[in-house]
Amino acid sequence: MRISNLAVAAALAFGVATVPAQATVTFAQFFQAGAGSPFVHTGGDGGASFLANAGSVISVLDFGPLGFYFADLNFTASSTAPITSAGGAFEQIGWSGTISFTQAAGTVNVLTATFTDAVFTVTSGPGGTQSGSLVVSGNCGSVLCYTSDWLSVADLKFNNFALSFSGISGYTAAGGNFRAAGSGTFAGAPIPEPATWALMIAGFGLVGAAARRRRIAVAAN
Repeated sequence: MRISNLAVAAALAFGVATVPAQATVTFAQFFQAGAGSPFVHTGGDGGASFLANAGSVISVLDFGPLGFYFADLNFTASSTAPITSAGGAFEQIGWSGTISFTQAAGTVNVLTATFTDAVFTVTSGPGGTQSGSLVVSGNCGSVLCYTSDWLSVADLKFNNFALSFSGISGYTAAGGNFRAAGSGTFAGAPIPEPATWALMIAGFGLVGAAARRRRIAVAAN
């Protein structure tokens, strides 16, 4: 029975403790409001940049007013890292920049992501077509942070941001200048509520108490 109690307490503590490690939530997505290739890439090995200014539609899935909203997209990013190639794909690390979605002539921040250490990858497909992605994951304060006048993103502790590019052609080991269409997703993991931390502490306390009782009982026998 004592061992059973200890196991139950441990399971309780473990179950509570795993609550903060909740899955990352995709809370917003975006796509271009019209046709065209507004994402402009210049340069390449040892020095490259991205720039985009376009109308977009951002879809809010969580942490804010759900729905589809038109917003002005602004994107700037750069990297001075070398380009590497492996398995038919080109990769360039060290991208830093900002992507923002605003309304009312830039006075309303629907969502802004500021990032460092993103990875840009270009993959060749059938017929010489190429697609690309720019991906970054990390903690706010060091890698990826969100701000917004609309969404409750200030408490997100671990974030993921991914851009997808289509319409690329001519990208090589030396880089390349091209325009592309783009879309993307934004995700994050919320910081646990104070009540959750309290439950965690209580759960670990139960484990400790059960373990102490078991040691005392064993000593008494």
